[in-house]
Amino acid sequence: MNNIEAAITLILSQSLKINKKNININSSIDNLEGWDSFSQISIVLEIEKKFKFKFSNNDIISSTSIKKLVKLVKKSAKKK
Repeated sequence: MNNIEAAITLILSQSLKINKKNININSSIDNLEGWDSFSQISIVLEIEKKFKFKFSNNDIISSTSIKKLVKLVKKSAKKK
C-alpha cells in the first residue's frame, strides 16, 4: 500500500467509522457499508484538506472507489 492509498484508507475508516482492515484498493461505494452520497461529501472534503487541492464537480461524482480516489490525488499532485 502506498502513502496516498494509506492516507485515503485512513480517511475512509474515520469517516465511515469502520476498521481500516476492512478497506482495500478494491473498496468502493458499492461494497463499503456506510459509503453513500452523504458520506461522499465528508470523504472528499477530508481528502482535499489532507492533500491540499480541490476536486472538480465531475471528479466528486466519479470518485466512488479507492482506486479512483488514489488516481485523482496522484493526478492533482502532478499538476503542482
